[in-house]
Amino acid sequence: NRATEVKVSEGFVVSSSTSVANQIILERDPSDEGWINGDVTVTVTYGANLTQNKTLTSTGTSGTDYTKNGTTSVVVKTNNQTVTATAQDAAGNTVTASVKITNIDKVLPTVSLSPNGGSGYVKPADGYATIKTVISASDTGGSGLETLQYAWSTSNTTEPTSWKNFTSGPTVH
Repeated sequence: NRATEVKVSEGFVVSSSTSVANQIILERDPSDEGWINGDVTVTVTYGANLTQNKTLTSTGTSGTDYTKNGTTSVVVKTNNQTVTATAQDAAGNTVTASVKITNIDKVLPTVSLSPNGGSGYVKPADGYATIKTVISASDTGGSGLETLQYAWSTSNTTEPTSWKNFTSGPTVH
């Protein structure tokens, strides 16, 4: 059997809702972009239609990793956490948004000198002694070391004013 009449519908588009009323927006302070050595606050804004079952979570395992302000913001204190917000509209449709925080570096770089100061240096007759040391610097926090500089001082109370760039590891004098 075959239909004798063919009906053609009007054109339509199937897509997700992009209305702000149906979105979750996760924002962080623009000053928290790039590597920082502090906490990152993520603030959530739920669209006007998202009125039910609002949740805000972070992948941290304890209060030392993050703190929450109900369902409105999370303060992330340790690196590599994902903040996730969910909510539902009146029809039960669930919306989810996530942001991963990967730019917190609170680990101080380490610097070592070998030898580090000391006594037993003998002042030569011309009055000038050559002092040598190996300076090693490293960073395990993730952001790396941008600039390495050292300065010599013969005073225990006055900070040096002339700094020189160096590469970690070689002897400096």
